[in-house]
Amino acid sequence: MTLPGNLKGVLFDFDGTLFSLNVDWIQLKHELATIAELTGTPRRVSETLALASPAQKARMIDAIDRAELQGVITGHPINGAADVLQMLHVRGIAVAIVSRNGRPAIEAGCRAGGIALPNVIIARDDVDRHKPDPEGLLLALNRLGVEPGAAVMVGDSVHDVDAAHAIGVPAILFRNPEIPRQPLTKAELVVDDYAQLAEALLPQTTGSGLDRERVG
Repeated sequence: MTLPGNLKGVLFDFDGTLFSLNVDWIQLKHELATIAELTGTPRRVSETLALASPAQKARMIDAIDRAELQGVITGHPINGAADVLQMLHVRGIAVAIVSRNGRPAIEAGCRAGGIALPNVIIARDDVDRHKPDPEGLLLALNRLGVEPGAAVMVGDSVHDVDAAHAIGVPAILFRNPEIPRQPLTKAELVVDDYAQLAEALLPQTTGSGLDRERVG
C-alpha cells in the first residue's frame, strides 16, 4: 500500500499525536476500581469498564472525562500540529480526529493548543469498538465523504496503523519523542515531527509550497 496520489482526507489520532495529555493513570485506575467495588491490583481501564454495571460505568466515564480534562491543563500540544492542520484546511483536505479519548478533552485540547477543530470528531462514546477495530475510522470517512483509498491515517501507535490497514487506508506513524519505545509497525511511512509530515503530505495535495512554509 502507498500514500494516495490524490489525497482527500486525513484522519488523526489525538493523544500523543496532536496533543499530549498528562493523565495520572495510576490514580485514575484506583478511582475506577473503587467505583466498581473491585479489590486487588487495579486493572486496565478497559477491563474495569467491562466489569462495571451500567450505573457504575456512567460514574466511571465521568471520572475518566475529569481526569482527561485535567490532563489537558497539565499537558501540551504537539509542536507543529496546529500548523499542519491549518495547511490541510487551506488546501481543502478534509480532516477528522478519531480517538479513544472523550469529546470534552479533545475539544479542550484543541482549543488549548490552537488547533482548529475539524468538522468530524469520533470520540470514545461515538463507537462501540475502538482501535485497532476500524469502526471509528469508517464512521469518520463516511461523515467526511471520503473513500478509504483517498485517505491517510496519522497516529502514534500500532493500533492506529492496524485499524487503518484493516479498511485499506495507508498509515503514517508519528514517532512521539515522549514515548521512548514504540513497536515496529507496517506503516507506509514513519515521521519524527510535523515538519516531516508536512513534507510527506505535500506531493499528495493539489496545493504547492507546503514544504516551504514554517512548521512548528
